[in-house]
Amino acid sequence: MRESQLDEFARMQAEQNGIELPDELLNEPELRLDGHFYYHAFWQLTSDRPVGFGPAPIPGSAIRVFARDYELNDEEAADLEFMIRRMDQTYLEIAAENEKREQKRQAAKNRTATPKGQ
Repeated sequence: MRESQLDEFARMQAEQNGIELPDELLNEPELRLDGHFYYHAFWQLTSDRPVGFGPAPIPGSAIRVFARDYELNDEEAADLEFMIRRMDQTYLEIAAENEKREQKRQAAKNRTATPKGQ
């Protein structure tokens, strides 16, 4: 099922069962057409990240190649880079938070796995 079909299904189920829909479905924002382009570009460019010890920023060279491949003019390319950098910053912040959470989970797991007195 596509997302719009899932939303419609949720609306129908809520109506049939007398349940109030959550605000996320009642007031969900619509992406502008350029929003779809940036979203697509971000996920396509994310595969160009350098491999190493965790996620690294999307290289500027990858963004410039993407802009060239899509024949963007200078202003459009600058907008693309701005949007990708903002999205990437959020992505990297979330990835860092998830890594910290995982490290804490592993540390707690290791503490409980170690017998007392050792």
